[in-house]
Parts: sequence; structure tokens; C-alpha cells
Amino acid sequence: MTMTELAAAVGTTRQSLSSWKRKGCPMTTADEIKAWRADNILPRNGAAHPDESQGARLVRMQADKAAADAEGKRIRNQQLRGELVDRAEVVREFSEFLVSAKPILEAIPDDCAIETPQEFRVSVRSVAKNAVDRALLKLSQWQPSGQVLTDDEPEIDPPF
Repeated sequence: MTMTELAAAVGTTRQSLSSWKRKGCPMTTADEIKAWRADNILPRNGAAHPDESQGARLVRMQADKAAADAEGKRIRNQQLRGELVDRAEVVREFSEFLVSAKPILEAIPDDCAIETPQEFRVSVRSVAKNAVDRALLKLSQWQPSGQVLTDDEPEIDPPF
């Protein structure tokens, strides 16, 4: 079968089939594709489930809305109690922390060299400086969890 025929048999588009194929969907028969879709692709919100009556769908959607409203209220209450902190605030405070930590970290190689016998100072300072530079580079590349930069989004300048 062609992709167009498979798409028609499954009740989807060729584009969806191509996307599913990249995710590991077998492209052999319509039944295998349907089974893979049932196991791997979540239904859209509000989409009818197989063999679901209109009344059952309405009740399910009302229950989904009530659950979403309850979740929103739970999150809002956590914010009011101070249990949740705004992501932008965390990013800003962490950036400020990194800016204040940078000069302290940069002083480590010199501090180590001063405490080292003269014949080893250059070597110890060099090793410590390389380690600090690697740590600063890693810190400058930090991104908040869950944040994915795309090619369309400008990269945020590191705090130092």
C-alpha cells in the first residue's frame, strides 16, 4: 500500500504517518499502524473515544474541565502559600548568584598558587585556572529544566 492509501485506511494524513514512522511506527498494515497509534499517540483533548456516546463524551469533557479547574486552583493555592516560585524569578536570582560567584571562583587559582611552594606555583595555578574556567563555562551554559531553545529563539546571554 502507498502512504496515501495507508493514511486513508487509518483515517489520518500522510504527514502524520511520516511523523509516526520517525517515532517507530511500523508501516506494514493499517491494523499495525492503528495498534501502534493506540499505544503511542495520546488522543487530542475532546476527541471522541471509540464506542463513546455523545452523552458519555459530554460527561467526560465536563469531568476533564472540572479536573483542570481543580488543578489550577491547587497550583494557585500553592503559589499563595509560597510553595511555588515563579520560574522567571528563579532564573533571575540564579543569574544574580552566578554573577556574584564568578569573581570568587576566578580568585581560586591565585589563592591556590600562594599556598603552594614556589617551584609548583605556575603548574598549580594553571591546573586550578583550567578547572575554574571549565566550571564557569558549564555554568554559563545553564538553562532552566524543561526549556528547549529552538533555532527561532535567541539564546539568552549568560550572566557573565
